Amino acid sequence: MKRILLLPALLFLVSSAVVIVQGAQAPAVPPGPPRSESLPANNPHAGNKESIRNGMTLYKWRCGECHGLDQKGDPGGGIPNLAVAKAYSLEEFADLMHNGVAKGGRQIRSMMAETARRRFSVFSTEEIAALKTYLDSREP
Repeated sequence: MKRILLLPALLFLVSSAVVIVQGAQAPAVPPGPPRSESLPANNPHAGNKESIRNGMTLYKWRCGECHGLDQKGDPGGGIPNLAVAKAYSLEEFADLMHNGVAKGGRQIRSMMAETARRRFSVFSTEEIAALKTYLDSREP
C-alpha cells in the first residue's frame, strides 16, 4: 500500500522539478513588433469613469505585484513610483508598455523592459489608454 502512494508522489516531484528547470531556462524574448496603430496626442479616455475602472483592474492584475497597490513602487530597488506616468504622453506610455522604452526613447535596463516585452506587449491600444487614464486619475 505504501508503494502505491509513493509512486504518485515521486512522479509529482520529478515533474515539478522538470517544470521549474524549464522555466528557469526560458529563452529571451525579442522586442515586440512596432505598433502601427496611431495614438492621439491627448488620451481620449481621460476622465472617463469606465476607463478608470478598467485601468484599475488591469493595474491590480498586471502592475500591482511590482509597483504595489499604492503605486509607490520601491525607488531604491529600481521600481519607480507610478506618479511618473503622468509625465508620459499616451504614445510614450504605449511604447513603454509594449517595448519597454522609457520617455524620450530612453532604453531601460530593468525588469520592466523584459516584462513589457513578455507580458504587456499584447495589451491593446484601448487597454493601454485605460491603464494610463487610471494612473493619471490618481493623486501622487
